[in-house]
Amino acid sequence: GKLPGFFAQQRSGQPGKDASDFFIRGASSLNESGNQPLIIVDDVQYSYDQLQQINVNEIESISILKDASTTAIYGIKGANGVLVVKTRRGIEGTPRINVRVEGGLTMPVRTPKFLNAYESASLVNEAYENDGLLTQKPFTDKDLELFRTGEDPYGHPDVNWYNEIFKKTATQQNVNMDISGGTQKLRYFVTGGFFSQNGLTRNFDDPYGEVNTDYFYRRFNFRTNLDFDVTATTKVRLDMSSRFMNINEPNSLNAVGEVYNFKSMTPFSAPLINPDGTYAYHNYFLTDSKDPTLNARLANEGYKRTRRFDSNILFDVSQKLDFVTQGLSGMLRVAYSSIDENFRGMRRSKDMYPTYHYNYNYIDKTGSYTINPTASSYAYSRYIINGGTEKAIRDVNVKGMVMYNRQSRTVDKDTWVSAAVPEKFQGYTGQISYNYKNKYMLDFNGAYNGTDRFGKDNRFGFFPAVG
Repeated sequence: GKLPGFFAQQRSGQPGKDASDFFIRGASSLNESGNQPLIIVDDVQYSYDQLQQINVNEIESISILKDASTTAIYGIKGANGVLVVKTRRGIEGTPRINVRVEGGLTMPVRTPKFLNAYESASLVNEAYENDGLLTQKPFTDKDLELFRTGEDPYGHPDVNWYNEIFKKTATQQNVNMDISGGTQKLRYFVTGGFFSQNGLTRNFDDPYGEVNTDYFYRRFNFRTNLDFDVTATTKVRLDMSSRFMNINEPNSLNAVGEVYNFKSMTPFSAPLINPDGTYAYHNYFLTDSKDPTLNARLANEGYKRTRRFDSNILFDVSQKLDFVTQGLSGMLRVAYSSIDENFRGMRRSKDMYPTYHYNYNYIDKTGSYTINPTASSYAYSRYIINGGTEKAIRDVNVKGMVMYNRQSRTVDKDTWVSAAVPEKFQGYTGQISYNYKNKYMLDFNGAYNGTDRFGKDNRFGFFPAVG
C-alpha cells in the first residue's frame, strides 16, 4: 500500500537482464514500450536497465506521480506516470562508514518433472497405435526394455536434459561501502560497490579453448552526492555517478529454451557424450534436422560479451535574491547522462562443427571448424538545462520554472553496416504555480516536445495542464 497503483513484473532471470517492467495505473497500450512510465532519479531520466543497476544501498525514497497536474511538466513522456527515485545525501555530523557484504543463492522457484526415456517411448508407441499411423510401432519391446534397464546407454540413451543443462543453484555476491557526513558548509555521501551474479546454465568447456559460454554479470558502481553552502544565500549541489558493467551470455540462447520442446529433443534421441568423448546429435524419427545436442551447442556456438559504461552528472545552483525583492530566489540546474555500450562475440554455426551419432561405428555429420567474430556499438547521451525562480511573501508563494531537454541515441548493429541514423528528442517545459496559505493553489504546466521520429511538419506538440 505504500505505492498505490504501482505494479512490477520481472520477466527474465538472466544475469544482467532481469530488470522488472513497471506499470502505473495498468497497461494502456498493446505496445510494451508504450506502457512504460518515466523514471527520474535525482532529476535525471533513467531507463529500466539503468534503474536496475543502482545499488539499493544508494536509494533513500521512491514515489510515483500519476495525476495530470504533476506529470504534465514532463510532457508526453509522463503520459504513463512517473517513478521518482531520490538517492541518499550527506547530513551534517561526524563521518559515518558503512560496509555491507552479502552472498546469496539463486534457484528456480519451480522445476518441471520430465518423463524418462522408457515412459516417453511407451507413450510414443501408444500415440502411433491410437492414430493408426504405422502398422509397426516405432519402438520394439526390446527397445523399451533397454530404455527401462539402461543396459545400452549409448544406443538407447536416457537423458534428463533439464538436469544436464541447468544447475540447481547459482551464486551471487554484493559488496558495498559508503561514507557520509559533513559540516555546515559541506555535506557529502560517497559510495562504491561491486556486484557479481552467475547463471544457472552449466559450464560446457569450449573444446577449442577460445570462448566462454557461461552466463555471468559483473558491475562496479560509484556515486558521490555533494552539497555546498557557498555563502549564506548561495547553495551548490554536485552529483556524479558511474557504473561499469560486463555481461556474458552464450550465442545459443534458443538452445536453452529447446529443453521443453519434445519435437526438437527427447530423452532417448542422443546420449550426452559419445563413448570417445565426442558430441552427439539428435537422431529422432520425428524430425530431419539432426541438430547437435544442447550441451554441444552451448560448448561450440560461441558467446556474446557486452561491456557498458553509464555516467550521470548533475550541477545545481540555488541563489536567494532578497536584495532584489524580499522572498525572491532563483535556481539553475544542468544535468548530463550518457551510455556507451559495445559487444563483441565469437560465433560458430551449428553446421560448422562435427557431431556424431553412435551406431557401433561413428558417422561424421558435419564439416570443418570455423568461427566468425561479430561486433556492435550503442551510444546515448542526454543533457538538461533547468532554471527557475520563487517568491514567497507571508502567506503567498509564487514559483516559475523553465527547462530544456535534449537527447540523442545512435545504434550501429554491425561494424560492416553503414552508419546508423541517430534518434533525437528535444523539448521545452514551463511551470507557474500559486499557493496561498496552502488552501488556494493554482498550477499551470506546459511542455513543447518534439522528436525526429515524426515527419518534418509534425514533430512538435504542446501538452498543457491546469490544476
